[in-house]
Amino acid sequence: MPLTPNGKVDRAALPDPFAGQAVEKVTDELPATPLERILAEAWQTVLKIERVGALDNFFELGGYSLLSLRVAKIVEKRTGRRLDPRTLFFHNLRDVARSLDPESPGSDASSH
Repeated sequence: MPLTPNGKVDRAALPDPFAGQAVEKVTDELPATPLERILAEAWQTVLKIERVGALDNFFELGGYSLLSLRVAKIVEKRTGRRLDPRTLFFHNLRDVARSLDPESPGSDASSH
């Protein structure tokens, strides 16, 4: 272990454990429906990122509870539909869109 003059571990001198490791990029599925695209735009605006895929999770992209309130406000303003910010906690973008549109294919309401 590299040490500083004080005898402590010199963290700056440690090798990068991820150097040379291939980073696997998951193929992004683009938002398909108008509602998915509105959600993606809201997430991009609030999170200040360039791309959001249909299978992305808001919190995994760096979101947090206060930002979820901003997303809910944007969605309501653009669609007139209320989004429960807690929906963003455990669902991907596509699932959130389905929760807003019960008539969409694959939603619980459309399967009854």
